[in-house]
Amino acid sequence: FPSHDIILNKSELTEAKYKLESVLDKIEIHNKHIESIKIDTAKLVEEKQEKVNKLQTQVVEIIDLIDILHTQADQLNEKLVGQSKMEDKYKKLINLQNQIGDKIKRVDKETEFFNIHDSCPTCNQSISEDFKHSKVCEKHQQKDKLINGLDQLQIELGNVIDQVEQFKTVSNQIVETNKNIAIKNTIVNGYKDLIREIEIEIASLQMKHVDGFDNTKELNDLTEQSKSLEVLKVNLEEQKQLLEVAAVLLKDTGIKTKIIKQYIPVINKLIRSE
Repeated sequence: FPSHDIILNKSELTEAKYKLESVLDKIEIHNKHIESIKIDTAKLVEEKQEKVNKLQTQVVEIIDLIDILHTQADQLNEKLVGQSKMEDKYKKLINLQNQIGDKIKRVDKETEFFNIHDSCPTCNQSISEDFKHSKVCEKHQQKDKLINGLDQLQIELGNVIDQVEQFKTVSNQIVETNKNIAIKNTIVNGYKDLIREIEIEIASLQMKHVDGFDNTKELNDLTEQSKSLEVLKVNLEEQKQLLEVAAVLLKDTGIKTKIIKQYIPVINKLIRSE
């Protein structure tokens, strides 16, 4: 029985064990890598989901503020009731004030005429002092009435101006409130767009195969290699046992040796066929 068969078997078995150990190490490294990717992906999904939750909270808070601003705008609009009538009244009072002013100027001019003229510039007819005095007094009375009316009008105009200014203040507040609402709506729309983008990213991460096609194929190949090497190792170990038994038998002396030698070719053939 050739001893080199035992040596060859030992060498092949050692090589098979080494290859199997190497493949199993690769599988373990590969699985750890997969698990690491899964953990990293889960962490990334969690971080993105937290960001979405924060943005959604901010959206709700801003929408609540927008509702408050709309309520404020409605309340301010209620304060504008009568604004158009008040503005019309203001215009009428201003116009009336100008008319009274013109009348006062005209009366002053007529008063001055009687003060500086003793005769009519047109017909040269003399003007008596009594008539002049009477006309001057009449003009003074007219002016007094006009001034008194103007004073009352200006008091009323002052009240109207105050109300018009209040309306303007309220109108400006409404404009600012509406601007604020528009800005906040823009922010909300921006946040909603960002939320949609992040949710798409989350869905993509959750649907994505952790390893991809190449990684899955590599793992399958390694698994098949490990199975084949495991079968080879088992066969070589069985062959080793047979070779060791044969070696022991060959060392025996006497009739057993002669008998065994007759079957050595058969055993050897069986071993080689493994």
